[in-house]
Amino acid sequence: MNLNDAPPQAAVGPTSTPVAQPVEPTVSASASLAVSTVTQSVPILMYHYIRPKPGPDDPLGQRLSVEPQEFAREMDWLAEHGFTTLTLAEYGEARAGHHQLPLRPVVLTFDDGYRDFYINAWPILLTHHFKATVFVITGVVGSPQYMTWDMLRELDRSGLVEVAGHSVHHLDLTQLNASALVSEVTGCAHAIAQELGHSPVSFAYPAGRVNDAVVSAVRAAGFHFAVTTKPGAADASDPLLLLPRLRVRGDTTLGEFAAILSPS
Repeated sequence: MNLNDAPPQAAVGPTSTPVAQPVEPTVSASASLAVSTVTQSVPILMYHYIRPKPGPDDPLGQRLSVEPQEFAREMDWLAEHGFTTLTLAEYGEARAGHHQLPLRPVVLTFDDGYRDFYINAWPILLTHHFKATVFVITGVVGSPQYMTWDMLRELDRSGLVEVAGHSVHHLDLTQLNASALVSEVTGCAHAIAQELGHSPVSFAYPAGRVNDAVVSAVRAAGFHFAVTTKPGAADASDPLLLLPRLRVRGDTTLGEFAAILSPS
């Protein structure tokens, strides 16, 4: 099964519907975005739910759900092995030459803005003073399963969590007409700016679905950095609006997690 978080058509998070692979933008549309003074590869980890796993009737939910105790073990491992967490914006700024990266950088990203991030992941991150980037679907903020704006403002004010964009309704952006595409991307940026008092600079493509038109719309909306679901660690060859990530699954063992962070 394709583990991309399937793009719902009704403003909700992942479902069990498989999705196609992302549409690769052409080199001409994205090559100019890959300006960098950073040569080392940096793992950008992708999480969704930090919660107890659902039952067998929700197999995709099981794969996307990391148990809180397992997440705590993963964060302990990062701390014990000298990793320094960055927000996606901080990684992008380093790529742009504005500051140097630490020796063992890692970016922690969480898709969709689920409330379990605030309840389960945030206290664990705080124990290590770890940073993270949370991609929010602005159209569902405040719904029972999702964080509220008050929660997001608290995270933003902490200085440890970057609140970033994930569109308004989590649609397949590659299938929208030009007007709807602008509405989904720009509307997301405006909502975050209005609620937090500053504009977001990072974006995650819903279900990783991206093409040239989507990249252009994201850039025009004021986003400087964006992540896909393409697997791999990010390096200087990756355009800043087409960064790959490494998925942490619900069944990822600690040994597998270590291997992701310390490839042979």
